[in-house]
Amino acid sequence: MVEEMMTGQMPYEFIFSASFCAAAGLFATFATRDNQPFSLDVRQAFLLTALSWIVLPVFAALPLMGLGLSPDIGLTFTDAVFETVSGMTTTGSTVMSGLDGLLPGLLLWRSLLQWIGGVGIIVMAIIMLPFLRIGGMQLFKTESSDKSEKIMPQAASMVKWIMGVYAGLTLLATIVFMMTGMTGFDAVNHAMTALSTGGYSTHDASFGYFPNLSTQWAGTLFMLAGGLPFISYIKFVRGHRRPFISDPQIQTFVRFLFIVIVIMTVYLMLRQDISFFGALTLTAFNVVSVVTTTGFASTDYTTWGPAAAAAFFILTFVGGCAGSTSGAIKIYRFQVLWVTMREQLLRLSSPNRVVIMRYHAAACRRTCRSRSSPSLRYSSRRSSR
Repeated sequence: MVEEMMTGQMPYEFIFSASFCAAAGLFATFATRDNQPFSLDVRQAFLLTALSWIVLPVFAALPLMGLGLSPDIGLTFTDAVFETVSGMTTTGSTVMSGLDGLLPGLLLWRSLLQWIGGVGIIVMAIIMLPFLRIGGMQLFKTESSDKSEKIMPQAASMVKWIMGVYAGLTLLATIVFMMTGMTGFDAVNHAMTALSTGGYSTHDASFGYFPNLSTQWAGTLFMLAGGLPFISYIKFVRGHRRPFISDPQIQTFVRFLFIVIVIMTVYLMLRQDISFFGALTLTAFNVVSVVTTTGFASTDYTTWGPAAAAAFFILTFVGGCAGSTSGAIKIYRFQVLWVTMREQLLRLSSPNRVVIMRYHAAACRRTCRSRSSPSLRYSSRRSSR
């Protein structure tokens, strides 16, 4: 409908794709239909989680192949699947160019894939499976990247709160982007891809297409919002007034970004003839984009010099907070690494000393060593009051 309203053409690529998906879904439903009650065990849940990331991108690639359109429009099957996998995993890599002249429906489809992938395809399924009378708690355990405390007793309630906050932030981002000069279509697309920290844009120049610096600051704000744990948003909405201040993960994340942005701003001012505010805008936007693994760009920061290019390469290994939509190595992992290193150094200096590892007023104990990885896993227990 969006494509028809903006171009006056019928979105045949979506009509044909939807018809094919509906036929395949009906065939699978009738082929596996029986009167036995159905539930998921842990093995089935893991299998469904893995297959979802394989099957869904394949079907989502059909509109990008240009079904129902002329042969010169659309991607090959391989390129289309690459694009949808990149979108659903919010990786942001793309094989598409000429985005400024692409059909609006396809641009919106790319952004929607990233928006859905931001909180996980399976989180959406947790809402649908109870509606189909199928339990979904196992899926939540296998898909959620949030290892923090569960503030809701039911997985369905948790998902509803997460999706409510996610949709609310997306609506807010859309309004703010429009206030900075974006068109409604661009604002909707960039709101979805900024919150999901995916980075798909409607223009080849990404945020460099928009001349207003306020647009870059709005993008910085909502990329940062996507890098924060959604548990803190839910706590805030439910009446807790200090979840963002009291969370050590958020504190470390913000401090790290502040230090890097200040250093890079001074470096850019020394390298180029640019004002402080201009350097701060460019640095803040691109640093937050890289650290949150969003991938938006407002300029080619490789032209800032070898030191800047090396710094941005290192920043690609640092991610946002656990329980956020961002990728890479989460801040929580670095904090646990620091606690572990500190414990080992103290034990080396004082072998007979009793060292208690603590993270956010919680005592940590070593529980097991992963068979597949040399990294240690920890379980935390609240200190007694």
